[in-house]
Amino acid sequence: MTITIRSSFTVDAPPSDVWKTMIDIERSAPCFSGAELKEQQPDGS
Repeated sequence: MTITIRSSFTVDAPPSDVWKTMIDIERSAPCFSGAELKEQQPDGS
């Protein structure tokens, strides 16, 4: 599955902190319209 974000926004935080939040799926999924978490795979995905 590929996700493409087609908008931009400014965040007042260091890029490394923002990236950590963006890749934390449980934390970031509620911010994306239509996203839902179903299950976690044994490999953590």
